[in-house]
Amino acid sequence: MAVVLQIGAGGVGGVVAHKMAQNREVFSRIILASRTLSKCKAIADSIRAKGLGEIEIDAVDADNVESLVALINKYRPKVVVNVALPYQDLKSDKESKAISQVTLVCKLICDQQKLK
Repeated sequence: MAVVLQIGAGGVGGVVAHKMAQNREVFSRIILASRTLSKCKAIADSIRAKGLGEIEIDAVDADNVESLVALINKYRPKVVVNVALPYQDLKSDKESKAISQVTLVCKLICDQQKLK
């Protein structure tokens, strides 16, 4: 998988970006986009500090369809991972469950790609 675009840089988004960065044979180019570019930068810095390589960052308002279309056209990803809108304003128990589910999805994608 060459290019993956992740939308969302909150708590769940940070976990997803780190999980993808740990699996570079599957997620070779990661672009992280969010309304708040400083959150994207913090996640990118954390990934770099852990020796997981570089990710690209960009700004997008996930509520704005035209902005999303422009972002997708800009990077032409093979897959888009949206962890922005569905995970906004979660309580801690729900956030923990969401993180577990996202981690499982990342693992399933990685396992499937490794089998090819």
